[in-house]
Amino acid sequence: MSQKFTVRPRMRKVESLTSYILRVGTANYFDYKRILKMVNTKRNNKDIWRRTFRFDVFVDGRIDMFRLSKLLKISEYEIQSMTFMPLVNKLIEEGHYTSEQILIALPKLIEINKRYFCPLCLKEQGYYKLLWQVKEIDMCNIHLCRLQSSCQNCMELQPYISENLAIMQCKYCHSKLTTQGIQKIEDEKEINYQSEKYIKWNYMLNKKSRIAPRITGVPSDKIISYSILYAANAPEEEYNFRKIKSKIREDYIHRIIRFVNGEDSPQHVTFPQLINILEALQISIHDFAQLKVPPIFIRSIPKNQDTRNKHCLTPWCSSYKTNVTMRKIEHISHLQEKKIRYYNAHVCTNCFMKYGINAETEEWQQVGNRIVKIELVRDLLNFGINRKQIHRDTKIPEKELTEIFGYLVQHKLLRSDLCEQYTPTNQPEDLVSVFKQLINESGTLFKNAKKMFGMSRSEYFYYFSSKKVQYYFLFESYEDKKRYKRVSKGIWTDRVLKELKEFKQKDQEISIKYIAASLNCTPELLGIYGLREIIDKAREEQRKCRLSRLEIEYRTKIDRYFDQCEINNKGILFKDIYELIGRRQTYIKEYMPKLSEWISTQVKNYKNKRHVDKRK
Repeated sequence: MSQKFTVRPRMRKVESLTSYILRVGTANYFDYKRILKMVNTKRNNKDIWRRTFRFDVFVDGRIDMFRLSKLLKISEYEIQSMTFMPLVNKLIEEGHYTSEQILIALPKLIEINKRYFCPLCLKEQGYYKLLWQVKEIDMCNIHLCRLQSSCQNCMELQPYISENLAIMQCKYCHSKLTTQGIQKIEDEKEINYQSEKYIKWNYMLNKKSRIAPRITGVPSDKIISYSILYAANAPEEEYNFRKIKSKIREDYIHRIIRFVNGEDSPQHVTFPQLINILEALQISIHDFAQLKVPPIFIRSIPKNQDTRNKHCLTPWCSSYKTNVTMRKIEHISHLQEKKIRYYNAHVCTNCFMKYGINAETEEWQQVGNRIVKIELVRDLLNFGINRKQIHRDTKIPEKELTEIFGYLVQHKLLRSDLCEQYTPTNQPEDLVSVFKQLINESGTLFKNAKKMFGMSRSEYFYYFSSKKVQYYFLFESYEDKKRYKRVSKGIWTDRVLKELKEFKQKDQEISIKYIAASLNCTPELLGIYGLREIIDKAREEQRKCRLSRLEIEYRTKIDRYFDQCEINNKGILFKDIYELIGRRQTYIKEYMPKLSEWISTQVKNYKNKRHVDKRK
C-alpha cells in the first residue's frame, strides 16, 4: 500500500486534505475517487461521494486514517493538520461537546456543498486552502480579493471536489479558474474584519490553544454556558439579568440557566451559537478562553426558576387552578403573540389554552389574552347579540371572531340552541386523518380544507378546535410536518437550483421575486423552506461576475479609444471616456474602483506622453 504512488507532492501548511488528495491523484494519473474508496471503512461508497467534506471536517470512523497515512506516506498528525480535526479534538477532549454534537454543528460554519477559491492563489500556488471553506471568510488574505465559488464564464457553482478542480478548471465549461477576474477589496474596515476571521480560525486550529475558560468544580459540558453568561454580565461579578438581557435574547438566557441548573431544558450553547454570541459581544475567542469566571457569579445565578405554579387559568375549564391536565410543549422553545415571548410553553389538554412565562414580566400567563376575548364573545352571543354587531363593537377581526366562535361551539360554551344550530352536520369520522392530509399539501390549512373538503371557514375552525385535532397539532404533527417539510424542501431546492441554472445560462436578472414568479409560487414560500439565502448568494455572485465582465469589456473599449486618439493626435477628456462606456464617473468609482484608478492613470500617462512629444 505504501508503494502505491511514486510521486508524492509536498503538503502545504494551509492546504485542505481534499486538495492534497486531488494533487496526489493528478501527479500519479490516479482517479481521486479510487483513493477515497480505498480508505472508506463502509461498504457503501455512495455516502462518501455525498459527504466528501468529511475528509476536511471530521474523520469520524468512516475513513481509515492508518491506511490513508500509509497511502500518502505522511503521518496521521500531518493529515489532521490539513483538516478541522485539531479544533474538533480540542472541543471533545476538553469535554464541551460530544462527537455527535460536533458532527452536526461544524457543517453549519463551513461551506460543504461548493468549493471556494482565489484565482491568483491557484495560479501561484496550485492548491485549495482549508480556511477558504469557512462561511464567514470571504476574502483571500494574500491578495485581498473576494473568494469565488462559481466560474465567471458559465456562472456554474464549482462542486466541493471534482477531477477538473485538480487541474484548476471549471467542471462544466473547462475554463481555467486561474484566469478568472477578481474583485479587489478596497475598504480598510472590511479587510481588517476579514483578517480578524483568519486570526480567529488559525487560533482555534492551533493544537495548543484553548476554546473555553477553566472553571474548577463545574462539569465540562456546562463551562461554555456559564462563561457565555458571565461574558455578557462582565465586569459585574454577580448575576444581572437586565444587563445580560441587553446582549442575549431573554428566552435563550432562561433556557441556558435551566440547563446549567440541571432542570428540564435541552439548551446548551452549541459551537456555532458560541461563535455568533462572541461576535455579538465583540469578544475574541482568545479573550473568551482567558476569562476568569468568579465563583460568586455561579452562586448568584437563580436556581429552580421553574417552580411557578403552572395552573390552568381558564375559568370554564374543569382543571381550573390545577395542573392536572397541564402538559409541556416539548418541541418549541417559546410561544410569541404580538411581540411578546412566552418561554416554558405549556397547554391545558382539557381546554387547550396555551400558557407560558412572559419574558417581560416573568409571570405565568395565558398566551395572547384569549380567555378574556372568548368570555366576552360568549357572553354577547348568549345575550342574543349577533356576530356582525359583535365584530363592530369589539373590533375583533372577522377571522379571529370566527375562530373564537368555532371554539365556543366545539366546547359547548354557548346556549344549547346556538350550539345545536351551529354544529356542522355530516362530520368526518376521523378528523385527525383529515388534518393530516391538509398539512401534506402546500398552502394554508384553511385553503386546503376548502379545496379538498369544501369546508367553510366556520366549519374549519369548529373542527380545528376539537380536542383530538388540537392534541395532534401540539404533540404529534411535529414529526409529520418536519418529514413533509424535509421532503418539500428537497423538492423546492432542486427546482430553485434548476431555475437558477437557467437564469445564469440566459443571463437573466436573479432575485427571489423573479425566481418565485418563474416557479409560479410566492417569495414567502421560498423563504419558509430557507431558500432565500441560496437565491441571494446566486444574485450576489451574478452581480460580481457581471461587474468583472463589464470591467474587462470597458477596458477593451477604452484601450481602443486611446489607440485611436493617439493615431489622430487627439486630446482625451474624462467625460469622453465615461460617455464611451455609458456610465457615470460616480458609478465606476463606487462599483469598479480599480477601473477608476486605471482610467486616471491611463489618462495621466497619455497626457504626459503628448506633452513630451510636443516638446520634442
